[in-house]
Amino acid sequence: MSYEDEELIPVYYIKRFHFCPRTVYFEAVLGYKEYKKEYMVKGEEEHEKRREKNGEKKKCFSLFKCGNNSILE
Repeated sequence: MSYEDEELIPVYYIKRFHFCPRTVYFEAVLGYKEYKKEYMVKGEEEHEKRREKNGEKKKCFSLFKCGNNSILE
């Protein structure tokens, strides 16, 4: 069995499982996704407005692509 054949889980599942195993079960096994609540959407919009007002760009701290930028390139 090679590394590519193994089925991996996201790391955040471990943290979520520690607090409530049901959330991981609902998402990973049953395929239910948590919906964004109204205050979460409003908060994201407010943050985006402030970023645009201040001329800031969205930050990307990932080794994978974020928008059109990539740290790997």
